[in-house]
Amino acid sequence: MSNVIFQRSTYILVAVFSLILVSWLVADLYLYTQSREEASVKIGFESNEHITLALDSVLQDVIKVTHELGEVLETYDLTRDQLIGVIEAESQQFDFILGITVAYQPYMFDDSLELFAPYYDKRQRSLIDIADVYNYTDSTLNTALWYTKVVESQKPAWSEPYFAQGAQQIVSDYGVPIYATVDGERVVKGTVTLTIALESLKDALNSISIGTTGYSFLASKQGTIIAHPTPKFILNVSLQDIGEAFDIKETSDRILGEKEGYMEYKSIYTNTDSYLFFQTIPSTQWKCMVVFATNDLLGSPVKMGNKIVNIALATTLLILGWVAVLIRISTTTNRKLWIMSSLTAVLILANIGVIWWLNIKKGYAAEQNHSVKIMNQTELFRYVLDENTRLLQLGYDPYMTINTGVFIEEMAIRDSYSLSVKGRVWQKWPMGLDEEFVPDFQFVQESPIWGTKKTLISKIANEEMGENYYLWQFSTTIKLALKYNKYPFDSRDVNIELAYPDFQSNIWLIPDLEGYKVLNPSAYPGINKEIYFPKAELQSTFFSFERLNYQTVFGNTMYNGDEEYPVMEFNVQLKRRFLNAFVINIIPIFVVASMIFLIFYSNSKRKDSNTGVSMMGVVQSCAGFFFVLLVAHIDLRRRLSTPEISYMETFYFTMYIMIGLLAVNVVAFAQTKDNRILQYEDNLIVKLAYWPLLLGSWLIISLATFYN
Repeated sequence: MSNVIFQRSTYILVAVFSLILVSWLVADLYLYTQSREEASVKIGFESNEHITLALDSVLQDVIKVTHELGEVLETYDLTRDQLIGVIEAESQQFDFILGITVAYQPYMFDDSLELFAPYYDKRQRSLIDIADVYNYTDSTLNTALWYTKVVESQKPAWSEPYFAQGAQQIVSDYGVPIYATVDGERVVKGTVTLTIALESLKDALNSISIGTTGYSFLASKQGTIIAHPTPKFILNVSLQDIGEAFDIKETSDRILGEKEGYMEYKSIYTNTDSYLFFQTIPSTQWKCMVVFATNDLLGSPVKMGNKIVNIALATTLLILGWVAVLIRISTTTNRKLWIMSSLTAVLILANIGVIWWLNIKKGYAAEQNHSVKIMNQTELFRYVLDENTRLLQLGYDPYMTINTGVFIEEMAIRDSYSLSVKGRVWQKWPMGLDEEFVPDFQFVQESPIWGTKKTLISKIANEEMGENYYLWQFSTTIKLALKYNKYPFDSRDVNIELAYPDFQSNIWLIPDLEGYKVLNPSAYPGINKEIYFPKAELQSTFFSFERLNYQTVFGNTMYNGDEEYPVMEFNVQLKRRFLNAFVINIIPIFVVASMIFLIFYSNSKRKDSNTGVSMMGVVQSCAGFFFVLLVAHIDLRRRLSTPEISYMETFYFTMYIMIGLLAVNVVAFAQTKDNRILQYEDNLIVKLAYWPLLLGSWLIISLATFYN
């Protein structure tokens, strides 16, 4: 054995080299992490600035319109009818205006009229005199602050957002004083107040699309949440409340006290470690906040995972080198050899554990979805525009889009490639078009065996929007091309494809994003959150588009259109529960491997050995364990029913090989007397190599499967 043991200086050289290598890899990881974080912060600030500028642009338009209207009222003495005509015309001119109020000081509009405050509600298309409802000049009334605050300060002002009972919306008012000259003195004669619905800011707030968990929200100058993906937060929760409830008071204080910045915290909405970026909107002093999950901003975890694996492997070499030096392995003893064998096995197992941890926590092996994700109205509008522009450039007619929504009520995994789904689908057809074409839909991946059952349960005409609303109840079974080569670290990305049955009709189903209150994928839009998946957990849901090309016109020689058809997808991302697979497969394999080792270790030629384990006993035990593993392997293949060899299956194959090699070794050990390797210390070399060789094969397989 001394021939295969190197000099102590060799181990020192290996240990020093390993130390240098680990130091370099750790430094490289640190620099890479820093550069990723800097790039992430830059992306976050740019996204927040984009939203803030978009919001400020709308709010500046409100300010501009209000001041221009105030100048008109100061310049001209309008009659009652003329005044009403002006505010009606201005209200109709801008989409963001919910209503306009012109309120006058007592007897300033008409000597015979004490109070006059006409308010035009654009949604109701009605005119109301606020003076008939309450005394808006009474500074003790909270409902009159929109007027009294501006008159007393004689300065333009935004009101704190509030829920308007009449409009049934969250609104905010911007008021400016209007002046008149009385006896040579310039005095306030009233105010012009423009009311906007914060719903009009939704497009700007939803314009971010980084990762699957990014979202934005607004807080007033006082810290009250005035726009948020979770409706129950609006006006009911403040930044101060969040700070106190989650013991992050310094976070809320900093947001309200600083003009802009960012911080790391755990989002109460997505329940993930996140970056929060905040910036003050110049026109209102409201706070615009954007939240991104840390993993989304940091990008793909593959490169980071590779660097962590490199460090783990180098650390293994480092520990083995220094332990070899410390225990003076160059002067060998059986005890030292067992120490090195056991330590090698433990370190290899730790490396496998690192790879598994990266898969469970960081999505190291996650498959990339190449579909075009649609996270908000802006992205949908851009994608539809690009598709229709492409068709026009090719000389084809553009698509006629039909807003289509889906809600999954129940979902069950039927087998490895089949999924049963129950739910509802709705469509909004322009009036007249549904007479030319039959409103309908189909599931592209529909199972030819189980098919689809659908029932039209509602049809409603919406004259105001010029469309007919259709609602179906459906149940279907679809076939999915799922991959199991990385089982049990695979993800089940269920993509349910919907299309109009006649691909040549130029009808294109697109997501009805307005039909969902929340579009953030981590809030699970379009699915019942209470669905229980025994072997997986729900990660996110979102819409996307995938191209479909049948490479045929189905015999219709008259068809003049594109052969590629963009299909709407509703994606449900599921992550397999690792514990279930670990208990069913990995623990039994490890137990069998341990029992085989104990029997193999007990096999001896020594006369003083009293283990009672003979050569045939070992061979028979190996045969028994082989059939135990074979039954478990067959059960795994039955559950997966996949033509691929999964990651988990390779563990069974290594055990088969190991059992065969050990059986051969035991027979050879019993039958030969002059083989130095087999006879050294009663077959010690093979016994020492058992765990490092078995676990080493698992590590090599893990690296081949996951390391990129």
